[in-house]
Amino acid sequence: MVKINGKEVEWHDTPKGWYLTDVKQHILWQNEETGARFVLMKFPKGGNHEHPHTHPHANQWAMGLLGEMEQPNGTHIKFTGDAFSFQFTPKGEKHGGLPDGGKFCSDCYGLFYFDGPLTKEFE
Repeated sequence: MVKINGKEVEWHDTPKGWYLTDVKQHILWQNEETGARFVLMKFPKGGNHEHPHTHPHANQWAMGLLGEMEQPNGTHIKFTGDAFSFQFTPKGEKHGGLPDGGKFCSDCYGLFYFDGPLTKEFE
């Protein structure tokens, strides 16, 4: 069993070159054989954090847990305990860092699950 208190998370650097800003991660669980993993992510307040990319070997499930974000069309989204967001991105589908991408209006926290090896291919 994995239990974690959000105030006691030990944040770690993400792989070099994957993000444009100081994004942090905490791996909650990882299957060494398949590469599948649950990862808690912290995105600092500011603009776009990553280049457009795909995950060629893993589907991605993402849940926005806490923070505020502005979508490219100007819509604000607030993540709270009862107002979270959920997104599924199939392996190989381009996402992240699109030219008209939104911005983080506060530090944002998300929970991600990848069902295979976590690799990125950049465009």
